[in-house]
Amino acid sequence: MKRWLDDCRESIAESTLVRYTAVVRHACHFFDKKGLALCRVSPMAMEEYRDAMLAYGYSARTVQMHFKLLQTAFTSACSCGLNRSNPICGVQLPRVERNIPRPYSAAEQQKLLEELKGTDLHLPVLLALLYGMRIGEICGLCWEDIDWEKKLLHVRHNAKRVHDESRRCRMICSNKLKTQSSCRSFPLHPEVEQLLRQRQPRRPSGPVMTARYGLPLHPERLSAQFRQFLKEHDLRHIRFHDLRHTCATSLAQRGCETTDIQAYMGHSNPITTSRYIHPEISENARSLQRLEQALACVS
Repeated sequence: MKRWLDDCRESIAESTLVRYTAVVRHACHFFDKKGLALCRVSPMAMEEYRDAMLAYGYSARTVQMHFKLLQTAFTSACSCGLNRSNPICGVQLPRVERNIPRPYSAAEQQKLLEELKGTDLHLPVLLALLYGMRIGEICGLCWEDIDWEKKLLHVRHNAKRVHDESRRCRMICSNKLKTQSSCRSFPLHPEVEQLLRQRQPRRPSGPVMTARYGLPLHPERLSAQFRQFLKEHDLRHIRFHDLRHTCATSLAQRGCETTDIQAYMGHSNPITTSRYIHPEISENARSLQRLEQALACVS
């Protein structure tokens, strides 16, 4: 398993390697206690591992993540001749309840932005609603990404967690985005420009959204602040990521083509974009009315 992790090291980010290592360590500890070598791990043993994780309180999503990763590791072991078959194949995993995004309506967006005025959350929320930026892209936004002369905002950094030699964790602004399509540019909206200038330090450099010691704001911290803000102001709860869904839906409602929305959102394919577009009930009602009229003509 350690050799498999070493093979992965070249192709994955450091933060991903840390997660992989934790999963492998957790699984190896479980099977070591049972005295099972790699080649003796059976589907029944994997079912025991699944049940032990669930009994301990791990979520169905975490269990699925562990098994997906271990399946890749065992497939590698099979190709190396260490295992005859993959013991995870056929193991039934707990079902993950799918989170259905619920974008804000135009009225909800307006109310949200009114409540946000004068707060530190105003700029990051506006960036998500106007540009559909990911939370990592917002936290990784640097002053060098703002072209004041040409009035442009460039998305080319992402907040990333790394570990130093002593294994201490810290956030950095990485130029490695989620996909190649993620790198994009937008006209600098007047309200965004105003909020940026209010934040601009005397010598602008580094991240725009900062935590202590000038480090980039952690995405989880921003998400928690947003969640608390909604609760305090009696606004409908949505995830920060749902603001990105709201942006894509708003573009579609205003007649933008899926391919244009794909480029705007920084998606690598239109299938992903289609999952971000959620028609409102009123739109479905108009579509039904058109269908009823068409059927009436036929009859």
